[in-house]
Amino acid sequence: MKVYKHIFIKFYRFEKKLKHGFPEYFTVFLLSFFLTMGLKAILYLLVMYYIPKLQFLFIERIYSNLISVFLLTSFYTINYFVFIKNKKFLEIENEYEQISNREKILISILTYLYLFIPISLAIFVYYLIFTDKI
Repeated sequence: MKVYKHIFIKFYRFEKKLKHGFPEYFTVFLLSFFLTMGLKAILYLLVMYYIPKLQFLFIERIYSNLISVFLLTSFYTINYFVFIKNKKFLEIENEYEQISNREKILISILTYLYLFIPISLAIFVYYLIFTDKI
């Protein structure tokens, strides 16, 4: 959980630099979006290879969209209570200021992986779909 909080702070600081109105809400949305994208890609692969009876959930666009909305809403709600409720993100930001530079570099690497893995999984799934490998 500590790593996830620090990933939140990396996104939050980036959003603060862009001077959006509410960077904490946009950061929670980004975290939820990437988590949803990665989980949906993993679910898609599991269903297509191991549970063929549930393939209609991902083939039918309406069910696929409902799954996406459900996951995104669920993750957004959870992240809201973890980070924004009672302004916990300010405590996490103060905690982030006190860690060493080595740890900050490690957190930066983990943040890039958090971005890279869901995007690459989604690209891989779309490749499998469009080349009819599934």
